[in-house]
Amino acid sequence: MRTQRTITTVMAMALVLTLVCAVFAGCSKKKEDIKPGNDPVATESAVASAPPPVIYVSPYTGLPIEDTKNINRRPLSIKIENSQAAWPQMGLNSADVVYETRVEGGESRFNCIFQSNIPDAVGPVRSARLSDAWVVPQYNGLLYFSGMNSEVRARLKSAGVTFGPSGDLLRRVDFKRAPHNLYMDVKGAYKAAKKNDIKLKKTLKPLYYGFERTTDGAISGDAIVPIITQAAVSGSAVSGSNTGPVTDSGTTSNSSMASGSAVQPLNGFDGEPAKSVSLDFYSEAKWKWDAERKVWLRYTANEKHFDGATDEQVWTDNVVVMYAKYTQASKLDPAGNPTYDTDLGGEGEAMLFRDGFVYKCKWKADKNTPPALFDESGAQLPLKQGKTWFEVPPASGMDVKVE
Repeated sequence: MRTQRTITTVMAMALVLTLVCAVFAGCSKKKEDIKPGNDPVATESAVASAPPPVIYVSPYTGLPIEDTKNINRRPLSIKIENSQAAWPQMGLNSADVVYETRVEGGESRFNCIFQSNIPDAVGPVRSARLSDAWVVPQYNGLLYFSGMNSEVRARLKSAGVTFGPSGDLLRRVDFKRAPHNLYMDVKGAYKAAKKNDIKLKKTLKPLYYGFERTTDGAISGDAIVPIITQAAVSGSAVSGSNTGPVTDSGTTSNSSMASGSAVQPLNGFDGEPAKSVSLDFYSEAKWKWDAERKVWLRYTANEKHFDGATDEQVWTDNVVVMYAKYTQASKLDPAGNPTYDTDLGGEGEAMLFRDGFVYKCKWKADKNTPPALFDESGAQLPLKQGKTWFEVPPASGMDVKVE
């Protein structure tokens, strides 16, 4: 009897042990069968939790930058002459932003903002004007110029403008006559500023391209990725090549990118087709839309306007006509012509030309912030990624023709 119970007990224990082993064997097999990446639930969860890619963009072009070490460096703000004796100027197509303002005698002068792309040389460099008391601080720039009168100097100092040390950077060339032959070796500008203990990095207020940019230059979000990636890869050059040289900031050179692929449709904004816009400066400035190249091309005095550095026609992605108040300054120029004070703060009427369309709007700016554009409802208009020219005619007394 005792033997029978013992046998029964042993058999029961053996059965239990067999079942336990079978369970463990089954679990082990299931774990082996489930390989990493084969679980659809886990894969979907990983994709959903993955952060969106981070892209860094230039503050004054909105184009992507791979090397971010110079993303917040202060731009170089250089005064470039615009007269017949100065043509063709050197370096205009390398600027991220250009301002054209009226000066004495009905002529205009450029303030060129270089930040993402630093050319070898620019010129002819000429004297500063009162309008620079607005432009330079709005971009936190370093101003380079050939001279200024006492009224301009006092205003610029009062506005807190930082003068870039020109020193050995300025030189006279022999292919133009004075005073139209002063050129600047731009590559040495940041090194010279550093030697003079000028702080080279600041928090820069960017222009608006339809997306938010953090203080370190980053943006994120799936919606913007295809636009920016396409702008970097597919931009076609005005000269006909598909890629441009890489600058010291790590992005493709602006002078070789006609960023037609970076178009952001202005849904919700009322625009009208525009073939050209012209401003009646002493030498008429005209921009024509090139539908094939997807850029605005510059003409001056009814002739193509070229960049002497590349023999390429001057072009831009955005033309902003920004009406401003001009008042006569106290100083006259050496020829006895009145000089002007140009108010680029507050707000005024404007027109944005991009993608072959014109959008009527208002500009707003203050002493530390570059212009932003708004429609009647208060919605902000985005610039097209790329270069921008601000044309600044007087609020009254100058013809601006749109065709």
